[in-house]
Amino acid sequence: MSPVRSSLGARLGEVLEHRYFVPLCLLTGLVLRLAWMFLLPALPASDFKWYFDRAAGIVHGLGYVDNGYPTATRPVGYAAFLGLAFLLPGSPLITAKLLGVMLQGCAMLLTYQVARAVLESRRAAAAAMLIVACYPNQIAYTAILASENLFLPLLLLGSLLMIQGLRGDRALRVVAGGVVFGAAALVRQQAIILPVLLLLVFLREARPVRRKAVLAVAALLAMAVVIAPWTARNLRTFPGLTLVAHNAGYNFLYYNGDQAEIQTVLHSTMDEYHKDHLAMQLGLAHVRRHPVEFVLRAPARFWGCYSYDYEGIRWTVVCLERASATVLRLFNPLKALAQLAYLALWLAFAGGLIRSATRPRPRYFFLGLVMLAYFVGINTVFGGGPRLHFQDIPWMALYAGAFIDWTLPAPRRATCVS
Repeated sequence: MSPVRSSLGARLGEVLEHRYFVPLCLLTGLVLRLAWMFLLPALPASDFKWYFDRAAGIVHGLGYVDNGYPTATRPVGYAAFLGLAFLLPGSPLITAKLLGVMLQGCAMLLTYQVARAVLESRRAAAAAMLIVACYPNQIAYTAILASENLFLPLLLLGSLLMIQGLRGDRALRVVAGGVVFGAAALVRQQAIILPVLLLLVFLREARPVRRKAVLAVAALLAMAVVIAPWTARNLRTFPGLTLVAHNAGYNFLYYNGDQAEIQTVLHSTMDEYHKDHLAMQLGLAHVRRHPVEFVLRAPARFWGCYSYDYEGIRWTVVCLERASATVLRLFNPLKALAQLAYLALWLAFAGGLIRSATRPRPRYFFLGLVMLAYFVGINTVFGGGPRLHFQDIPWMALYAGAFIDWTLPAPRRATCVS
């Protein structure tokens, strides 16, 4: 490495380790998000509007209803959270967006904490936080009322509590992690299985099997306590068991069935519970009839979820009441910037994995990969758009941060002169 590059690398390493780096990085990320939010005043549309309207219904005493009927087509957690915007002073829409900025600020800090816990490196954690703070598509989500803004910090907080609890044998933290994952499951029901994945990662801990079993049961019971009231409501409302929401069937059919089957479900007069069950039955039947096609479609489903990352920017422009000519002219350059950032993240992520093969790794280095593998697997089976990988970005940033840390010169340590 040349002296100039070595000097710049050493300086960057010092910046990442500076005691004021984390608060300044947080401030930078918040300013970028507030600027985006106020400069591009998007209105709720699509499922963003759906959640906003359901929140208004909850606050006004109507309950969680759609067209006057109780619903569970989407999890209740985000709509319930958005209800705060109607209880606080000011415009509910502006307040809801400010809550989104606050949530993303929490996600930035939690990215740093999770990265320190997993990578055991302050520099790598700081680099991961910087990536998330300045990542264009994450910034853009603050202009739209997307449930991803709530799910991400809950996912990271639940993971952090579980990591700390399982590694340090602290039962209260494990229970708290179960509670947080229960709240996350009420936003995205995929979170239900996550405590089990984390417990499997920590099976290598040198503890008695009985103690591991106690911690596992404690986490799952804590999650069940959070979810149970909503499940009980669904049991009273619908003819069968719905833990959180009944939308998996239609999503599965949409990306794995044919158009005739999809239209059959769309035009059915059944209630939403039976319609979702019909969709799942049709989807599974289609897969059984065409197993090779299902497997061959997997790369297309993966590509549909992970090929680009500017959905926040796209939805912001779509949701603008009046998009000026200037905004429309900037749309393509902003998309290109977001896609370049996404490509750079993938390259740094891959670099971190490659470099890890030749370096000593922290004990739980692969924990983030387990989380990523879970979401990639869900998205590849069920299919969906790029919004579904929003929660993957901080986990990818962990390994990109490790790559940056390992690429920089080793930090200088103070020496004692006798």
